[in-house]
Amino acid sequence: MISGTHKWTFFTNHSHVLFYIYFHPELPMRDIAGIVGITERAVHTIIKDLEEVGVITVNKIGRNNSYEVNRDIPLRHQIESHRSINDLLDFIGNPEEVPRRKEDEGL
Repeated sequence: MISGTHKWTFFTNHSHVLFYIYFHPELPMRDIAGIVGITERAVHTIIKDLEEVGVITVNKIGRNNSYEVNRDIPLRHQIESHRSINDLLDFIGNPEEVPRRKEDEGL
């Protein structure tokens, strides 16, 4: 187990938002922000970034949004560009199905 005071993670906020958008396409930005641990404004910026490069499509449903992920888009960095969004989502799986760590439960 990795321990210490460092707060960084291996995935960016962009990928964290993408995970929740994919598995919960109708989740409001406010809820995504709370889950990821960033502001609603940051989620809005990330969604715009993902939409601009074609990773997601935003669909308006009344006053709400629903998101569609284009799983065929290659990952952006040259090191992982031989992989796709599909590979990333398959690797991670549904974040809510991942067992929680004991320290997250206050044990």
